[in-house]
Amino acid sequence: MALAGIGQDGPALALLAPLADSPLPSIAGASLAKMGVIETRRRRMAKGMFLLQKAVETASPSDGPGVAEVQADLGLTMLIQGQREEGLQWLQSARQGFADTGDRHGLLQCLANEMKYHERFGDRKRLKPYTKRYSN
Repeated sequence: MALAGIGQDGPALALLAPLADSPLPSIAGASLAKMGVIETRRRRMAKGMFLLQKAVETASPSDGPGVAEVQADLGLTMLIQGQREEGLQWLQSARQGFADTGDRHGLLQCLANEMKYHERFGDRKRLKPYTKRYSN
């Protein structure tokens, strides 16, 4: 959303909130996801995580690569909050979603985020099979 991109988070949230109640899952899910990212960026991690979880629950697989992006955002937020296993599971789901939709940029970004996490916490061995699989 353009408003959030120029630092107008309050007005962006005000515009997105009614859309989050849309009966159309793709609109509601996208709105919830944007709101979650904004809240996370504002360091309101618990609220951001809640909104991202709602977005994932609302989304359907037909929403395409956007679902994987929301899963990745949720995974990263969980890792920041110290929820290691759940966060890594969401990143794994996102990685699979990016691969399934042919989104190589999203896939590589997801792998890079996982590698950074594992490097920091000393568990790079967990990524070896994936880096070999996707390096072609």
